[in-house]
Amino acid sequence: MQGGYFTPGSPPSYQYGEISGTFASNSLKLLGIAGGLLVPINEREHLGDVAAAAGLETIVVVGLRMGCINHALLTVSALAGLGVPVAGAVLVERWQPLPRPHHDGVVRALQGKMKILGIVPFAEDEAASVVSGARIFESLFAT
Repeated sequence: MQGGYFTPGSPPSYQYGEISGTFASNSLKLLGIAGGLLVPINEREHLGDVAAAAGLETIVVVGLRMGCINHALLTVSALAGLGVPVAGAVLVERWQPLPRPHHDGVVRALQGKMKILGIVPFAEDEAASVVSGARIFESLFAT
């Protein structure tokens, strides 16, 4: 890093509190981006720059609600602009169970633009939702 900003071609290094480290593409399997791809991390860069610097494929998480198709397509467009490949999308029934036609409509709209990796169904039991979501990722991170 130079002057607190990313230097093209070199991995970023961070320190915050007791967390520090550098990205190594052979060891990092998953990068979580909380809050959104374009959330700023300083005056010039955002979390999308971190994803690009890490050199990883991304998984777009789509909360199934009004506006989710637009949100997913804008996210994929921003990732393409950053040169970040998309492994696919996981659809999440976060707030309530939804009728099958809603799922089908979202899948139809996103098909061909990104691979749909799976759907995490709504469950009153939050632990059940976590287990369901974990099953989607098991095959992606199998060693």
